[in-house]
Amino acid sequence: MATSTVVKVESLKDNFDDLLTCTICLETFKEPKYLPCLHTFCEACIHTYINSTNKEEKPIGFKCPVCRRLVSIVDNKENSETWAKQLPLNHLIMSMIDRKAMKTSEKLCDACSFRNLSQNAMSFCTVCEEAYCENCEVHHKTYKITRNHKIVPIKDINTDNNALNFLELSHVTNIKTRE
Repeated sequence: MATSTVVKVESLKDNFDDLLTCTICLETFKEPKYLPCLHTFCEACIHTYINSTNKEEKPIGFKCPVCRRLVSIVDNKENSETWAKQLPLNHLIMSMIDRKAMKTSEKLCDACSFRNLSQNAMSFCTVCEEAYCENCEVHHKTYKITRNHKIVPIKDINTDNNALNFLELSHVTNIKTRE
């Protein structure tokens, strides 16, 4: 029975990597955007796809590269250059990519990244769903609105081998559909 569970967990980890791979460029998603059919692609990949497949003078949309379902564009139909940016960001995939980066100790501080700085993250706020370096964590704890947030050291996340706890920190119920 225990061996079966171990095999299932290893299988889950293997499939997990597939969920984070763009089917166009075959790399880990960069700015993952999802279509109404729920297929997800890198913003740059779907942008290139849209521009290479739309040759009509007045296109009304484009077909999904996987299932071929028509994706109608409501805003700015004339300019297909902006269609990929209009697609919603896949926050669940972004969260999974962040968790994978934390597992491999490659996660950078989100606050520093916003300022174009590269600092390795040391902790993770489970409320804000942001990773922080030591300095940013100190600032995060000083603000009245965030001082009671649960902060978890990334090393504790990395030592947890339970596949279900890997996604436990995410607040999936608060998935945003538009930025």
